[in-house]
Amino acid sequence: MTFELDDSTGFEDPVADTPAVTIAKEQNALAIAEDMDRVRNSLNEFDRVSAGLAELEARYPKDAIYPVETTKGMKDAVEHRAAWRGPRILVEKARKMAKAPLLALGKNIDARAAWITEQLEAGEQPVDQQIKAEEARREEERQRKAAAEAARVMRIQEALAEISQNVIIACGKTSADIRLLSEQMHATLPDPEVFQEMLPQAKEAIAAGIAKLETTLKAKLWEEAEAARIEQERAAEEQRRRDEAARLEAQRLENERVASEQAEAAARLAEERRKMEEELAALKAERDRIAQAEADRQTRVQARFDRYDELLTYDEKQASEVISTAITRVTANAPSVDTFGDRLAEAQKKHALVLEHLQAALPGALRREEIELTARLAAEAEEEAKAAAAREAIIPVAQPVAQVRQPEQVRTMTLRDINAAFDGVLTMRGEGMALLGFNTLPVKGPAKVYPAADFDRICNAIADHVHTVRARRAMASLEKAA
Repeated sequence: MTFELDDSTGFEDPVADTPAVTIAKEQNALAIAEDMDRVRNSLNEFDRVSAGLAELEARYPKDAIYPVETTKGMKDAVEHRAAWRGPRILVEKARKMAKAPLLALGKNIDARAAWITEQLEAGEQPVDQQIKAEEARREEERQRKAAAEAARVMRIQEALAEISQNVIIACGKTSADIRLLSEQMHATLPDPEVFQEMLPQAKEAIAAGIAKLETTLKAKLWEEAEAARIEQERAAEEQRRRDEAARLEAQRLENERVASEQAEAAARLAEERRKMEEELAALKAERDRIAQAEADRQTRVQARFDRYDELLTYDEKQASEVISTAITRVTANAPSVDTFGDRLAEAQKKHALVLEHLQAALPGALRREEIELTARLAAEAEEEAKAAAAREAIIPVAQPVAQVRQPEQVRTMTLRDINAAFDGVLTMRGEGMALLGFNTLPVKGPAKVYPAADFDRICNAIADHVHTVRARRAMASLEKAA
């Protein structure tokens, strides 16, 4: 617990001071009185100067102008300045004399207040720390209890939910499973230590589950019995027909009696068939209702398959980069039971079909892009050849006719010159130059010589070859992955 002291709060002196303390207090009070007298005297000096301002203004106007270039004018100006400066200096001295005791008094007040505050805090802080520690401990205990209570209630809720969940799961199984769970629930009492104050809700949940299981068991038994009866009747009917045919063949003389028996059997069969059709109609209505509920659920799941159908529209006309991105995303997003539920197997098949379709379309797209790239590079090479031929056919205008007709000496480059032009990054050999379509000139000597004008075409051919090799490697890697 803490409190603040108001500025008006006072402290009583001790009941009995020592003589030394009393003398110190009296001296301190006397010093304060003397300081206050000096302050009052300084303030009186302010009043005196303030009262004389009007007279000073009348004698020495503020806007007075003196001819200071003359001796008398300079003397009057100095006298005017002294008349205003003297009171100003006097006021400044009075200000300092009045303020000095106040400053000392303020420091004395601050020192006394600091000492008193220190003494008060010394008595306050230890208990304050004890109180804050206990408050923190209580808050931590409260939060711990609240968390424990929430966990306890959650465990009870989970136990209640487990009862209903077990009933729901059993309703979808065979009659034997339903009967077994019903017997178990009849023989089981809710544990008071588990459900605690929610024990009545647990008993109600068990009772409701038992009632639901009994109703479901009756329906399941009827459904299984009906299915068995239909199967038995079908087998019996089949056997009866075979026996009837054999009997008709063996006892042709008893046709009239057999006809009568057949009529009676037909009437009985018609009646049974009518009943069977009514029962089948009721069963079909129930199955239709269940099928409609399932269809509604499947409709919600069907939206998940729309993306697969969209990806199946991709073909080799699509860009290979788009198909590769689609393959990556489809591979990374495999179907899960959380997404597709009981249609997981169908989703997995669709997923595999989409992935197979995209992987089948990718090589075609790569081949198409490779053909387009090859055609474009061939067109560019043809244009470059035409441009080079056109440049060689140009005859400079200023050249004499006789000189034009003379055979021009072709500038050449050796294989070493070509490799030197590549700064040592790339080294070409005669076989590689031949594969690119460049043959040596028929010159004497062991050196392989090429026209210098073909250097740009050599660079372009090397670049085209590099692009072609990269495209083939990419296609082979994708085919291998597929």
